[in-house]
Formats: sequence, structure tokens, C-alpha cells
Amino acid sequence: MPSPTWDRFYESYFGDLYMAWHDGLDEESLLALEGEEREQAEQMLTDALGSGDYRAAAGLAALRSEGSLDALKQKLPQASGPDEVQTALAIWRIDPKYLPAANALVRVLRSDPAWGTRLEAARALREVPTPSAIDALWEAVERDPEDLVR
Repeated sequence: MPSPTWDRFYESYFGDLYMAWHDGLDEESLLALEGEEREQAEQMLTDALGSGDYRAAAGLAALRSEGSLDALKQKLPQASGPDEVQTALAIWRIDPKYLPAANALVRVLRSDPAWGTRLEAARALREVPTPSAIDALWEAVERDPEDLVR
């Protein structure tokens, strides 16, 4: 029988997408999983990478899942929107020398049509201390048409 922590993790990462957006992801429950439950959660998140749901990459980022790094790197060129931001951030958190992840976040910040996605890219770039990331953040402060992104 699954633990109450498992139930909270599952509901947050695989339950209602609106509630995950509204309440935020329950990263605490994911990180509290132990043993077989943690291994199963990591495998489920890795398997869910192809779904286009940003929560899978966000969970793998929280776990710093080195075992999912190849799958994340393969997914990055096909990802878009919030899923691309979370995929790139997950890669960066696991391998902070992988410049294609930083470049993806910069590109999203500079060109994504959705201001919410640009905002998420700007937030993610706080963790990416590359010259191109810093330049892109300054450009956004000066030029982004959306107040919240600036």
C-alpha cells in the first residue's frame, strides 16, 4: 500500500494539471520519498517526459536525476513552452556545463510569444550564470513588452 507521501507526490505530479499550476508542485513530497517509492517515482517521471507535461522534467530536476539526463537531453530539441523551460532547467541543474540548456532558456526568454513562458524562462535563468544568460536578462529588463517579465 502506498504511503501518504506517495499519494501527495502522485497527485501533484500526475493528478489535475490545473491544481498543480494553481497550488504549485509538491516538491517536498517527492523529495521525502525513500527506497522503492523514490525509485518508482523517478522512473515514472522519466517515462512521462514524452507527454509534453512540464511536471515530469520539474520532478527530475528536483531529484537531480542523473539517470534521466540522456532522456532530458534527447527531449530538449522537441520541447516547447513551459515544458522546454523545465526540461532545460532540469538539464542545467543536473549538468551545469551543458550549454544547449542555457541557450534554450535564453532563446525562450527572447522569443517565446507567451509572456508567462518568458517569465518562467527569466526565473530559470537566475540559476544560469553564463554571459549570454545575463545579457538576455538585461535585454528583457529593457525591452520585454510585458511588465511582469521586465
